[in-house]
Amino acid sequence: MKKEEIQKGVIIHNGKEGRFYEEREVLDLGPQYVLYPGQMESDNARYLIVTGSRNRIKKEGNITRARLAAWGKGIVDKRPFVTCTKSIVISGATYDRDQEYAAVSESDHNVLVRSNEGIPFQFDKDASSRRFFDHFFLRTSE
Repeated sequence: MKKEEIQKGVIIHNGKEGRFYEEREVLDLGPQYVLYPGQMESDNARYLIVTGSRNRIKKEGNITRARLAAWGKGIVDKRPFVTCTKSIVISGATYDRDQEYAAVSESDHNVLVRSNEGIPFQFDKDASSRRFFDHFFLRTSE
């Protein structure tokens, strides 16, 4: 990626598979987001880990735009979100009521969502649509 692609509000992924996959949302840009005192680089970003391993998800950090561009393999397209209508546990993964979860991917038949613990769960819209729509509703991000 090019550092010029790193803009506020963009979500970037690392292109890895499975448990090593991670997405970071760029929260803000500016010289105040240094990694350490005395850092000379002033083209910095503040990010939030939105998808990744459960011990890293929802953590924030600072990074230079050049380093974030080198880490990133692409920009995540706008995608659907699911909102949980009641607290449930599915396949050992917890979903909290009124919590919004970004779908990792969606097709005509499936939605892949990560739980509070970062565990992915694939909802089959056809076979498990009853269970899916009993507990979640889907909306498109804006």
